[in-house]
Amino acid sequence: MKRRSIILAVAAVALTCALAVTALAATSKTINGTAKADVLKGTPAADVINGLAGNDKIYGYGGNDTLNGGPGNDLIVSGPGADKVRCGAGKDTVRADARDTVASDCEIVTGLPKGVVSIADAKIAEGNSGPTTLSFAVTLAKGVPRPVTVTYATADGTATAGSDYVAANGNLTFNPGETSKSIDVTVNGDTTYEPDETLTVTLSAPVNGAIAKASATGTIANDDAAPPKPGHYGGTTSGGGQVSFDVSADSTSLSNVDISFFAACQPPAILKNELTAAGPFSIAPDGSFDASGAGGGINVTFNGHWQGDGSSVTGNIQIHQSVDDGGTHYECDTGSQTWSATAQG
Repeated sequence: MKRRSIILAVAAVALTCALAVTALAATSKTINGTAKADVLKGTPAADVINGLAGNDKIYGYGGNDTLNGGPGNDLIVSGPGADKVRCGAGKDTVRADARDTVASDCEIVTGLPKGVVSIADAKIAEGNSGPTTLSFAVTLAKGVPRPVTVTYATADGTATAGSDYVAANGNLTFNPGETSKSIDVTVNGDTTYEPDETLTVTLSAPVNGAIAKASATGTIANDDAAPPKPGHYGGTTSGGGQVSFDVSADSTSLSNVDISFFAACQPPAILKNELTAAGPFSIAPDGSFDASGAGGGINVTFNGHWQGDGSSVTGNIQIHQSVDDGGTHYECDTGSQTWSATAQG
């Protein structure tokens, strides 16, 4: 009986200790350091641990702790919970995990997932005048608990900074929770025909992150027509007529315009006629022209615009003519029609 009573006493003591530990885990603590180099350890609860001066060592334990380094070169080690870490003055080292939030004033941080940054190619039409914006999408693969920063800079491809676009450089920062940003490059529009041009944007020097795709190509797409090809052009109208003319050797004017057409008249009749105009008629830098005119009982709307490589042109035509025939006065009109012509070799 004596031996049995000893066993029961030990069991009672063990049970008492277990109950005491359970009560401690449910109570959060605020643990404050001193002006010296302290070692501060948390409990299984959600503690607040404040280092003070000195090179402290702070260890979280269970619970969602708040760990403040304070002045000094501190070592802060988070626990299993979702902890919040602030470092303060000094050069601090933090050992954290994916659940933690670590302030940007902590110099050396390990254990957090790194944000992976990528930049995508971009394309925009050049425009005829003034600035347009070529926007590069930059993405973070997933949100991370610390700001992620990358440096970016543009570089010439076939496009030239200062004339085709405005050079750009700087830093791009993803704050916690952000996953998308953009880098905007200003493009200078003009009306000069030229091939598509390119520039590059390169990412470098990641902070709290890594770079998956570091370089992107920006394409400035030509949206200007090529200069008209010199020579003779021939084509048709949507009303069944014929169009021909000549383009000067310097591609700045057209002449010898010859148009055959059919027009409906009042009183009812069909007028078949042909008109010529010697010109020259100016061709604008954007490849457009207007050779419209009036006189002698005839009013002509005739305009066009060169397309693509400068060997084809389309436009609008309408002819109104007053005709007296055998004592009858006719008013004849083609109505609004389209026309097209191509270089004849």
